[in-house]
Amino acid sequence: MELTELTPAALTELIQLVDKKQALLLQIEKIDKSLQAAVAGKAPVKSSPKTAKTPKPARPVAAVKSAPKPAPIPAAPAPVRAKRGSMKEGILAALQAAGAEGLAVSSIAAKLGVAPANVHVWFSTTGKKVPQITKLGAGLYAYGEPAPAATPLPATVAIEQPVVLEIVEEIVSAVPFVPFVEPIEATPKNDAFHLVTVE
Repeated sequence: MELTELTPAALTELIQLVDKKQALLLQIEKIDKSLQAAVAGKAPVKSSPKTAKTPKPARPVAAVKSAPKPAPIPAAPAPVRAKRGSMKEGILAALQAAGAEGLAVSSIAAKLGVAPANVHVWFSTTGKKVPQITKLGAGLYAYGEPAPAATPLPATVAIEQPVVLEIVEEIVSAVPFVPFVEPIEATPKNDAFHLVTVE
């Protein structure tokens, strides 16, 4: 872990651990001096653990100041579910206000305070059922009267027989003469063809 990645809480914990370590090292140093004195016969060893004082933890070093604790983040209120059909009402109102130019999905989402993905999903599902909504481009929609349905052309158009014959004669006369090619019985040595003219 790098020092730049430390949070204030982690830094405070590290300072406390360093203080504990220093206190323990001081205790060990005192015990070592007592042992050396006892071995040398200079000072009597305290036999009662009741009289031994545990040192107070060292105070934090003045040069290192811990950052103030951040204010607790208040809990977010539970999301309130919108009224059924409110998105449809909001989208239709926004599209009607925009007129023939239409609106982009991102603009509609900003006006309604919802995510653009929600508006995209609405257009691809519920919006398809509203015939007045017209897709003008990628992510661009408008509201208006639906275009009239195109009347289908009849499957066949009745043409008088003399007209058809004239058309066929024109086509036949325009096509150049192409001789019919008839294959001769092919043998391994003979892959020849001969021309047969058909008149």
